[in-house]
Amino acid sequence: MNLLEALGIRPGDMVALVGAGGKTTTAMRLADEIVAAGGRAVFTTTTKIFEPGPRENEALLVTDDEAELLARAPELLAARPKLFVAARRLAEADPDFTASYLWPVRANKVAGPPPEWIDRLARALPGVTLLVEADGAKHRLLKAPAAYEPVIPACTTLLVPMADLDVLGKPLTDEYVHRAALAAGLLGAHEGVPVTPEMVTRLLTHPQGGLKGAPVEARIVPQLHQRRAISFACGVGVAPRR
Repeated sequence: MNLLEALGIRPGDMVALVGAGGKTTTAMRLADEIVAAGGRAVFTTTTKIFEPGPRENEALLVTDDEAELLARAPELLAARPKLFVAARRLAEADPDFTASYLWPVRANKVAGPPPEWIDRLARALPGVTLLVEADGAKHRLLKAPAAYEPVIPACTTLLVPMADLDVLGKPLTDEYVHRAALAAGLLGAHEGVPVTPEMVTRLLTHPQGGLKGAPVEARIVPQLHQRRAISFACGVGVAPRR
């Protein structure tokens, strides 16, 4: 499946990935597809991700200076079609997880720039697709956002709420669901009950769940993963908004 086409991504879109179940993998794959189609892509985060290990056609920019970000990003993209952007490196690391990762990443994590910087970066890079990991899930299969989550840039044109289908049949507990108590409250369910397809759909389409913080003009296309592979990408009870 061509994920770029399935999600209806256009040159110049800002795509915010929220929820659980493969946000970084999705962003990496989308960046590859964008470049293969002749486009340019920037992958960044408003939370934290593993530090990408740039390949031949990729560049990494780590700066906590907005002026440097806005000045250097166009230069780097002129030389290479894919750019990773972060604000600073963190001490937090998980070498066991990254050892089996599908794309080259380093064991340490990086924090992303403020969402306002990402908005201004998008305006400085017309025609470039920005991919923003706007939520964290601690490797769980499903999640409900806390009061301060997600952090979605205002210029987002496509919101992709995500979940991993391997959660089906698993108990609604913190072992499988990030912030299980919050998820149970949104669903009107008891913690520990088996997760059903209806529960996943309701959480992804809940205004305080997968749709929380969605910009009014953003298109919305939920995406489902399974066993680290994208199995389906389409509207799940939600028509894309225009």
